[in-house]
Amino acid sequence: LTGTNEILITAQDIGSIHAYSDTALVNITVNNDQPVISDLPLLTLNEDDTLYLDLNDYISDYGTPDWNIQWTIAGNENVFVTFNNGVATVTSVENWNGVEIVGLTATDDDVFNPLSTTVAMTINVEPVNDIPLVDAGEDQTYTIMHDQNPNTNTVEVTLSGIGEDIDGDALEYHWTDGLDTLSAYPQHTL
Repeated sequence: LTGTNEILITAQDIGSIHAYSDTALVNITVNNDQPVISDLPLLTLNEDDTLYLDLNDYISDYGTPDWNIQWTIAGNENVFVTFNNGVATVTSVENWNGVEIVGLTATDDDVFNPLSTTVAMTINVEPVNDIPLVDAGEDQTYTIMHDQNPNTNTVEVTLSGIGEDIDGDALEYHWTDGLDTLSAYPQHTL
């Protein structure tokens, strides 16, 4: 019954056939209510992981179905949030950890007067110990002569490796020949 409606009223004496009618115009408009976001949980995920949150569990809007709510995020620097049918996908910058508070906005689908609500959403990205990177250096090829001459029967091989840890942790090195540890240093001479 939204819009302008003509309402008819009729009065009649009991037992009489005489009646009188009149009409009144009634204009009914729908007031668009602002979406309401209930208390969001603290979001915690490990660095380099992905977290999913169904925001449909935290939104109510009398005039807009949950799936028609438009979600946006603002104020983010190190976390990223995308939305699909009310489900938020949360990620972060690679190898970043820390806490970021962002603005989460829900906007209803009213064509003439869309209303929005913005709340703070806290995202906690926990650090993880990343696997260090290591490079054993260039491959090397040597030829040893078997001529009983000690000067030509041996060859000096220098292994030169390098390692890096994105977390800044101190590294231990172990050169092995498959069975035995040859050295615990980045450079080693055989």
